Amino acid sequence: MRKVLKEIDNFANECESKPIVFHHLPAISYHLKRRDLISISHVEIDALDSYKKSKYTRVNSPFSDRNKEDFKKITNSDSLKCLVVVDNFRGFNNFPSETKRKMLEAVDKIKYSYKETSYIGVNKDLFLNRMIDKDYPKNKVSLYKFKNPKNLKDMEIWFDIK
Repeated sequence: MRKVLKEIDNFANECESKPIVFHHLPAISYHLKRRDLISISHVEIDALDSYKKSKYTRVNSPFSDRNKEDFKKITNSDSLKCLVVVDNFRGFNNFPSETKRKMLEAVDKIKYSYKETSYIGVNKDLFLNRMIDKDYPKNKVSLYKFKNPKNLKDMEIWFDIK
């Protein structure tokens, strides 16, 4: 987790504005909010009641009561200069692999002036894990960092997982 946050902090220092972070990792929401960053995730919407009541959850979430208009305002804003997508294994019981495929397709559709991809950690038991779940990733975390991102309408799937 520290390496992921360090990468996000370093990228944030390069940006003209604070980056918005898309992810599907519950633990990172807490840390992003402590950094006063906007965290976009299904975790913000579908979290357990105890998680929602935490001091550092939903504080910076633009999606109170699933307001999709907020998402459109943020992703279409001219002030959005930087965006980070944190991708890790979807979990065995989190959401279907088809949903994960659509999430990554949405990332591929982003237009940008600059993109950098970082990989953090290698899954050591890849062969065994892929026997259990064929889409288990090679790396623990993939970080996609974009400057001047556009065409984000499909990224809605990152917080509105069905």
